[in-house]
Amino acid sequence: MESALREQFGPNAKNHLLIFSHYIPCTMSGHNCADVIKSYATCLSNRVYVGYESVYNQTSKRMATKTMRDDDVMVIQLD
Repeated sequence: MESALREQFGPNAKNHLLIFSHYIPCTMSGHNCADVIKSYATCLSNRVYVGYESVYNQTSKRMATKTMRDDDVMVIQLD
C-alpha cells in the first residue's frame, strides 16, 4: 500500500497510520499490544496515531501511554 501511495503521489509523499480502538492497547503479559504498536512505529518512517475510548481493567493506562509515546506514537483518548 505504501509503494502504491509513493507511485501515485511521488517519493516525498507522507502517510500516517491511524488506529481507533475501544480500549487503549493493552500492557497485559502475553498480549502487550502497546509494545507491538511501539515496535511497529519504530520500523516506520511515518507517524502512528492511536485513539481509544476506555482502559481495560487489566491494563495500566500510564504504562500503555508511556510505552507507545516513547516511540512517537500519538495517543489520544476520545470522548
